[in-house]
Order: sequence, then structure tokens, then C-alpha cells
Amino acid sequence: MMRSIKSIIGFCLLLSASPVNAGSPEMTFRLKPILPDSVTVFEDRARVHRRLEMDVVPGTREVVFVALPGSLDPSSVRARLSGVSGMVLGVRLERELHVEDTQEEVRLLVKQIHQLEDQLSNNNFRLEELNRRKQITVRLAKILEDSISKSGGDLFGGVTSSQVITAQQWIADRLLELALEKDRLLLQRVEIEKKHQDLSSDLEPLQRQQGRTSWLATVLVQAQEEGRAIVELAHDVSGASWIPIHEARLDEASGQVEWRSKAQVVQKTGEDWKDVLLTLSTARSSLGLAAPSLVPMRVDAIVGLKPADISVDETDAASAKSERGESRARGRDQQAEQIADLAGAIVSSGSGPARFEIRAPATIPADGSNHAVLISEQTMAAELDYQSIPLISPHVFRRAVLLNSGQAPLLAGIVRCFRDGSYVGNGSVQRIASGQQFSQHFGSDGRIVVQKEEIEDRTSEVGSFSDDLKLVKAYRIRVRSLISGSVPFELVDRIPVSLVEGVEVKLSRETSPEPSVDEDGIVRWNGSLVQDQESVFVLQWMATAEKEHAKILERIR
Repeated sequence: MMRSIKSIIGFCLLLSASPVNAGSPEMTFRLKPILPDSVTVFEDRARVHRRLEMDVVPGTREVVFVALPGSLDPSSVRARLSGVSGMVLGVRLERELHVEDTQEEVRLLVKQIHQLEDQLSNNNFRLEELNRRKQITVRLAKILEDSISKSGGDLFGGVTSSQVITAQQWIADRLLELALEKDRLLLQRVEIEKKHQDLSSDLEPLQRQQGRTSWLATVLVQAQEEGRAIVELAHDVSGASWIPIHEARLDEASGQVEWRSKAQVVQKTGEDWKDVLLTLSTARSSLGLAAPSLVPMRVDAIVGLKPADISVDETDAASAKSERGESRARGRDQQAEQIADLAGAIVSSGSGPARFEIRAPATIPADGSNHAVLISEQTMAAELDYQSIPLISPHVFRRAVLLNSGQAPLLAGIVRCFRDGSYVGNGSVQRIASGQQFSQHFGSDGRIVVQKEEIEDRTSEVGSFSDDLKLVKAYRIRVRSLISGSVPFELVDRIPVSLVEGVEVKLSRETSPEPSVDEDGIVRWNGSLVQDQESVFVLQWMATAEKEHAKILERIR
């Protein structure tokens, strides 16, 4: 049974320069729904287009689109007339409530579910009873064992050995019966739970059908000539989203990485998208149209408070450097990029959001599950080496330095990494502009062993005529490779960076080989490892501070 609740959301008339024909407009009504033919998916919604082609004559006509999804946003509905001269005079929306006669089916399913719940409750009660009986039987066995042990082998109360054996056999039989009954009840519970889950799955869609809603749109058009016209209806729906995902496959022999970019599309709008022209947009309406306003920050002086202790910022300097690099990359992303033909999509990207127009027709069911759509694929030449950061991890990682040779950006997202056909794990990538270089790791390699040990940690005064304090720290890092031949290798560590006047940190002469050190204190050794030859690296740094800054030396120690 279907009951139509008409609630007119809007009816806007655009006055035409030519007079509208008198009388009621002709109506074109389609009982069969017009399926979507193109969809643009954003981060939190989708814009759906559907088209109806028909022959028209001069005059006004109502074109009706039925069974539009209940997730439709009424304020987003737009209509357009093409193919002939004319215009759209207005759109009227009506909400429809579908009340399906499923009450009897629902009642029977609910009754069966309640019966299963009663059976499950009874099953749990019997399991608890079995556990109590088992505890009593085990306790009887313990009492019998203790009684025989305390009597020193002499039977008590005139009990014969055959009677004791009979009692022990009875206890063993009872424990076996209890164990078998418990196994039977556990299997029964599994069957009950499975039936309960199946019936609940059958009940859920029936309950949804009882109050399912849809929309009916009536488009009033005026044609000024005879011909073949197309009436297009567009609207937004909630319940749709997409995220970029990537797949990187490293071939060690060729030194190349096959990089595939995909979109993971999810939609539960209430309407399947079958063989539609799919477009993916990075536009993010949730960010708003303008930057938020800043709240003034006022600084005032409070007299009489004890000066606060100076602390040392131990934030990983490498993270700060990475953030600056990302900022520079975002600046380059703003440059206009031409439309690029990729394997899976035509990509248009300029100073604003990117649009990926998927070439092949896509089918995305409204089941809320993930559906992968290919955006692009390219082969990148990789500069391969090994990298170790023993301060963070004792492992050595395979690294590939890559160049995005495509004319479209790689969007930030998860990267599923494979090495010589084997899955090694999930990584991540930030937004990479066209022509930008970036690094991607492909898991650890146990054939290179790194050991780091502290060899010096001392504090002393700088000299006899100075009250300044000095802290010296030194580490020895041993690296051995089991890989045949010579392989490129990078070792990364760090030293503190002082932002306090009166505290100075610098590398000592004992550091070897000589590394490169950037402004963030990141120390790098770049070289090669030879099979079965141990390479030794020494990192020594010295911090000097005035006496009032002694606490700082303790903090960075």
C-alpha cells in the first residue's frame, strides 16, 4: 500500500518574454524511474544528474520524475532544458511516504526472534548449572583424595578399597558427562546465535520499508519550437563520500615503482548508481568560504611573580622540517595545471579543487560498502637506498625516492606498499604536486644490522677561570650489511638545538665520519655499505651553558 503525502516544497515561476499558452499544460509522466546517468561525488555528498529525452511542440509541459531518493536535498534541486529553444518555468517537489504491507512478516520474524532469545537464555542457565555441578563434583574428588592421603593409605571407617575405586570411577564418569553436556550446549548456543543473526538481518530491511520516503519532482517547461528536447534534473544527496587510496609496487630488479591511484567510493543514498559517468571532486564545502577571524591576543606584565624555569623544547625537529616542506609543496600546488589524460580518469586541476572524471562507466551500489575506482597509474623510476634512524627504531628500511611525472597531483592518503610482489604494509603520502620529488618506504630489511650504544656522558666545568658548565654526550653506531655488493645507505640522528642565549650546542671533533647537519640539528651520514664489512659512526656533541642554566643541561642530557 502506498500513501502519498504531498508537501509542496517550492514552486518558482520565471516569467517569459513570450506569453504562456492558455489552458492546462501537457503532462509527461513516467511511472518508471529515470535512473541517474552522471554523478559528482564530494567529501560528504553527491550531485546526481538524470535526463529525460522527449519530443515537444511549442507550449508548456509538465515533466514528472518519480521515485527520487529520500536523501535528496530539496534546496539543491535544479532543472535545465536543452535541445530546443525554451526555458524551465519552475520545479515542484512532493514528498512520498511508502507504507508497505509488511506488518505480518515483521510480526512473525519478531516472534521467532523472541523465541530464540528465550532459548538462548535457557541455554545460558543450563551452562551455569553445569558449572555448579562440576565444581561440586571436583570438590568431592578433592575431599576423597585428601582423606586417603591423610589416612596414610589406611582406609577410614571400614571402607574397602573397592568402594574407594567405585567412588573414584563415579566421579570420573560424572565429570565426563558434564564435559560432554557442556560441549553440546555450546554448539547449541552457536546455532541459536546464528539463527538470531539471520532473522535480525531479514527484519531490518522490512522495518525500513515500513516508513520509506521518496520524492516526486514536477518540472514545468516551455518550448518555443518543435523538436527533440532533453530535460535534465540535478540534485544533491547525502550519504556519499570518497577518499583517495594508492598502491605502490616496487620491482627491485628494474628499480621501478608501479604507482596506482584509486578512489574508495562509499554511498548509501538509497539509490544504486548503475553505469554512470562518475566524477570525483576534492572540493570541501565543510571548510567554508572564508578563513575564520582571529581573536586578539593581549600580553600584560604581572609584577612580583617568580621567574619561570626555562625548559627545553624536545619536539622532533624532523617533524618541523617536514611541515615546512609540506608548506612549500602546497605553494607549488597552486600553480595552474593543464588537463591531463590518465589511465583511469581525465583530471582537471588548477588553483582550486581537482576534478577526476572517470572514463569508464561506474556502478556503485547503495550498500554502504567500499568500491574502488581507478584514477591513474604511472611507472616511476626509483632511486633506491636504505635508511636507518636508530634513535626511533632499530630497524633499517628500504626507501625509494620518486618523482611524480604525471600532470596531476597525487592526493594525500593511504598507500598500500608491495615489494617484489609481497605486501609489506600500509604507509601514507601527503599531497604531491606534479613534478615534485618525494620518498616512499617499502618496509624493513633484516639484512642490515644497526647497533647504537652510548660511550660518553659527563658534566664538568669549562675551565678554572669560568663558572660555565659543559655537557658531553657521545654515541657509537655500528652497521653491518649482509647484502651482496655495495648498497647506498643513509644514517640519521640528531643533536639538540639551543634557542636560549647563554646555551650553546655543537658537534665535537670526535664525530666521525664528518656528517651534514641542518638548522634543525638533524645529522645525516650518506655513503655505501659493503657486504660483511662493519662501518662505525661516532656522534659526539657538546653543550655549554652559564651556571644559571644548569637545569637546561640536565633536561637535554
